Amino acid sequence: MAQYITTADPDHFQPINANFGLVPRPAEKMKKKERYEYLGQVALESIQNFMKKQGV
Repeated sequence: MAQYITTADPDHFQPINANFGLVPRPAEKMKKKERYEYLGQVALESIQNFMKKQGV
């Protein structure tokens, strides 16, 4: 995916919306807004952990 983003032809580039399919779902049932806030927080924490492991 990184290669596609960095080498795509600007005339034909078609970005996609965020996909939270790889983020674990909350254990309890939540309202839609709360669920998306939770998923966003989990995704940000995952990215921060990855960056820390990479030394970034």
